[in-house]
Amino acid sequence: MEIEELRKNTLGHASFWFPQFGRDDNSLIPMTYDNYTIKSFYTVCQNIEALESSNVIVNQGNTIIIGLGMLFISLESYINSIIKIACKFQNIDFKKYKKFSLTKRIALIFDMLCIPGKNKFYQTGIMPRLQEFSEFRNEIFHDRSLGNDLDFKKTSFCNLPFLANQVDLIQASSICFEIFSSFRYVYPGIDLMPNIFIKKGETAGYLKFDYLFTNVVVPMFFDTLKKHSLETKIKLPKSIYLLPETNIIKKGELKVILKATQDEKFNIKIDQNKTEICKSYFENAQKQINITDDEYFRIGNYYR
Repeated sequence: MEIEELRKNTLGHASFWFPQFGRDDNSLIPMTYDNYTIKSFYTVCQNIEALESSNVIVNQGNTIIIGLGMLFISLESYINSIIKIACKFQNIDFKKYKKFSLTKRIALIFDMLCIPGKNKFYQTGIMPRLQEFSEFRNEIFHDRSLGNDLDFKKTSFCNLPFLANQVDLIQASSICFEIFSSFRYVYPGIDLMPNIFIKKGETAGYLKFDYLFTNVVVPMFFDTLKKHSLETKIKLPKSIYLLPETNIIKKGELKVILKATQDEKFNIKIDQNKTEICKSYFENAQKQINITDDEYFRIGNYYR
């Protein structure tokens, strides 16, 4: 089988299901944000672990930018999922809102779902923090920096985004935590808070992102800082404003389902022999670096 074909394997992927529309693909909306948030969570943890394991110099992480990107994607996917569900019930084309800014899409949710509390939600100060996260993300994704400091007043994001480290991951995770928490119960009978896949021995289970952020990520980060006598000025949210559920749909009209059985065509026989193919290619590449005992690390060869 071609590996491209495996991209059609949706085993383990969740979807929002609208029973009144039948049981075909037209009745489903893929829950993409769950998958993105899982990847984000583990990237954050791996970079904090890298900081903990620092030796000689402080390890500021090797996949910080990837983690920041995944956190923003998770957040945007979460908001879009809420809007897509509303569009489905109200027979509106989601494409109408695709070009809205993230902050405008959040404002749209209050109107589409007819839920109160918009002013109280804005009073938490989350929107300016979200706006700075968007600006921070855009600087990285579009590589617009000329080395000039940006001015972030509401967050602890790095003034030179390409130099971001673990504290930027905590700041981004905190903003996700606030948004996820506020909107988690807007649909009757549904908890939208992302589930994180956690292995336990020979099996696995799920824990909610808010629990893991509060009880794993945050204390793990601060304990690691303490180990190396480091400090931070970051301010984390002390309270969350929980939005009420909408009345535009009734409990049971929206469900979450999971693809639990793999299609037989994807049952591929795996070679379980232990090999070192990747390691051998990397070691061959390392042999191309010629360093004598009296030489030190130096800049790469940028001239011809």
